[in-house]
Amino acid sequence: MNSIEDTQPGKKAARQTGMGRPPDYWLLWLVVLGSLALNIWLINTLLNVRRQVAQAVADAAVGVGQIKLGTVDYTVHVDDSIPVSSTIPISDTLIVPVRQTIAVNSTVIVKVPILGDQALPFSTRIPVNFDVSVPISETFPLSLTVPIKLEIPVSLALDETPLGGLKADAKSYLENLAEEIGATGGLPAAPNPTGTTKPE
Repeated sequence: MNSIEDTQPGKKAARQTGMGRPPDYWLLWLVVLGSLALNIWLINTLLNVRRQVAQAVADAAVGVGQIKLGTVDYTVHVDDSIPVSSTIPISDTLIVPVRQTIAVNSTVIVKVPILGDQALPFSTRIPVNFDVSVPISETFPLSLTVPIKLEIPVSLALDETPLGGLKADAKSYLENLAEEIGATGGLPAAPNPTGTTKPE
């Protein structure tokens, strides 16, 4: 004979589960725990991806810093003419040496008593040896065209041009970006390009 307790469906179901809870209750807890585990796995995966991205950006910053832009070598050819028009003032004293021998051939009229005036031929050579100072103060115009033909070698280091500044800006930007991405866990250590370990 069934008791009143056995005829009530809720109490009978609770007694069948052995825990006093319906199966839907435990299924809901299972879904919640599964969702929590999935969220934890997803967060951990995203954190790993963030660390990997920060490491990649840090590596890129190191790579940009190691880039050598090199030099550009070329030759500038100059083939031109330069007109020159000016005036040149000259103020000086020139010493002009005079070295000469003067030949004198003449006739001298001599009064001779009784004979009267007589013409006597006269011939001699007179040496001249002296210096003459000649002052000069003049302005001389100068007008000419000077042809110029040159080949000028030029070696330009690109690191010293605005490209070097752009490289430095890019490296600084990547370093800041890597620091921001890895802010929670610290900036990932960039690889040492020399392969050696820096002392602490």
